[in-house]
Amino acid sequence: MDSNIPKPDWLTNELIEELKIDIAECDNPYTDEEMAQIDFDGDIDWKRYNAAAAKDILLKYGII
Repeated sequence: MDSNIPKPDWLTNELIEELKIDIAECDNPYTDEEMAQIDFDGDIDWKRYNAAAAKDILLKYGII
């Protein structure tokens, strides 16, 4: 996905690499539907959550 949104200052090359690692280490990130239904008072698989969030961030800025 090619994005026209400029990369923000907080999205450093180091953070991008960390986000890519989050994605690579989780073969089953939460889906968009699952993310919308997460109850933060309940049990959360943080590995899946972090991978899904990382994927969303990198897609938004056209990095993956």
